[in-house]
Amino acid sequence: MKVLLASDGSSLAKNAAELLHHLKFQQPLKLAVLTVSLGPELTIHGNPQNLTREEEEKEFVARHHAELEAMFKDQCPDYFSKLHHTGNVAQSILEVSRRIVADLIVIGAVGHSLVSRMLLGSISDRVATHAQCSVLVVRPPDQDHRPHVCPKKITIAYDGSVASREAINEMMQLTWDPDCEFSVLSIAPSYDYLMSEGVAAGVLEDEAKALEQTKDKAEYMAKQLAEKLPNTHPHVIRSQHEGEAIVRFTEHQQSDLVILGDTGHSLLHDLFLGSTTKYVLRHAPCSVWISRHHHTAEGQ
Repeated sequence: MKVLLASDGSSLAKNAAELLHHLKFQQPLKLAVLTVSLGPELTIHGNPQNLTREEEEKEFVARHHAELEAMFKDQCPDYFSKLHHTGNVAQSILEVSRRIVADLIVIGAVGHSLVSRMLLGSISDRVATHAQCSVLVVRPPDQDHRPHVCPKKITIAYDGSVASREAINEMMQLTWDPDCEFSVLSIAPSYDYLMSEGVAAGVLEDEAKALEQTKDKAEYMAKQLAEKLPNTHPHVIRSQHEGEAIVRFTEHQQSDLVILGDTGHSLLHDLFLGSTTKYVLRHAPCSVWISRHHHTAEGQ
């Protein structure tokens, strides 16, 4: 797997690097590290006072890249690329990811609380929305930006689609610790309608049938995963809003990571997030892995 790690040396970026470092990929990584400076007087890592000259900026970036190279030396024995760009941060990340044909972008998220929800920073949001590959957006821990360890509670949003199945296939390219807890979460539709004689019975019957079908899908996938990941359990929630239901579940479970496939749609050759994926990305309290692995599968 070829991974692009966007890192500016900040504590949030270091959280993302730590999480990536603790993930156990079954094959050696091909890792490219990209640092983007906004300009000679203002840099993304937020310390412009000491980095007003180009030479000092280059020295900082070289030092930071050397630290990351030492961190990942065992995971990337054959390929470690160090890149330093100047200009628009999100645009640079997207352009580099396409040029190197990255399978995954890893980036930290700057979130803040608003009406009890977490909102992404503009850079993370744009990268996750427009990337043509999978994206792992790493949110900081709740307290003191402590370094991440490998996620222990993982929620997998599953609806039986090609996108969600391939998201699971992508997840299975990693080796997970035996004590990891996996929740296969499926959302059954729940409709808001006026109860009146003559229509209620039929609508309720359709809704009950959809619930049973959703349970069957979740239980089947959980059973398949449990053959390799024993601590896997199915969960089904009835809701009118899939994204909100997924977010509520991750909050209740105190999930460290939520994984979901994005179907998106093509517009002027850019990929845009589907509404459910975008809602989860912007509101989930944990890190979010958006899989676009299904595009590769569909193209084969």
